[in-house]
Amino acid sequence: MQTEQPRAKHLHALLKGLSVRTGSLPEDTVVTGITHDARQVRPGYVFVAIRGFRTDGANFVTEAVARGASAIVAERAMEGLPVPLVAVRDARRALAELSAAFWDYPSRRLALVGVTGTNGKTTTCILCKSIAEAAGLKAAVLGTLGHLVGEQVSARDRTTEEASDLQPTLADLAEAGVRLAAMEVSSHGLALDRVWKTYFDVGVLTNITQDHLDFHGNLADYAEAKARLFTVYPALAREAGKVMRAAINLDDALGRDIARKAECEVVGFGMEAAQAAVTAREVVCEARGTRLRLVTPAGEADVVMSLVGRFNVENALAAAAASVALGLPLE
Repeated sequence: MQTEQPRAKHLHALLKGLSVRTGSLPEDTVVTGITHDARQVRPGYVFVAIRGFRTDGANFVTEAVARGASAIVAERAMEGLPVPLVAVRDARRALAELSAAFWDYPSRRLALVGVTGTNGKTTTCILCKSIAEAAGLKAAVLGTLGHLVGEQVSARDRTTEEASDLQPTLADLAEAGVRLAAMEVSSHGLALDRVWKTYFDVGVLTNITQDHLDFHGNLADYAEAKARLFTVYPALAREAGKVMRAAINLDDALGRDIARKAECEVVGFGMEAAQAAVTAREVVCEARGTRLRLVTPAGEADVVMSLVGRFNVENALAAAAASVALGLPLE
């Protein structure tokens, strides 16, 4: 899902809020889109040259200009460009800030649940969507399976999209009347600022185990990337007038550590932790599904679900805790 509606803004207006810009404002120009992919450039687009894992976006500036780019954003000087150059300290953060501004900060216009963790993100997001729909809200999922709105699915190739793809997707959802979106937020997405200037209402941590150490180097750095959702993004949410809350797995040792560091109210969940506000009792796992007694600060309820296994009970508790944090009914 990505909007094709015509849109245009002035470069100066977009640059006013750019925290990483260096130097003076370049010549003003009309902007019709933002992208980091030179192949996607259309006339009037701003091309942001980010440094990737395999190549540097600066190598594709000539192609972007040939395709009609109206301005280039880059971390290093370039001579002889026929279009304005915006110098920045951090091109990835610039991409996120420009994309959010161009699409009028669409995460302000819907409730957004960000789900991070090693395992269970997809299932937790789908369960959040189901709870929201049961409460009468139009809801969506963004993540590994693509975009899910109602029963319609559109594929995507990343768990967490680059900001120039994410922000128009959120704009589309808001325009379509989606009231709540549950979004998988990967450690890569947090470390690389793909969700910067995205305003969450709730952040969920499912669990943390060894994963993606080829990128993060060690478990501590991996956990720190996950923790950013709870230590950095609550202050960001306040920019949008949101009071972000967290739903964190307190059965997970690293989860407990992140809960202590969180810069927002935490609704803890778990099957064993005494401090968990959301828990499950009388759990019966059978071949055809699972029965349990759900205990929350808002009350208790008997739950029957087709999902099987303890890990899916934990996913259900994560979604229930997120719903409690949002104030949604769990019936």
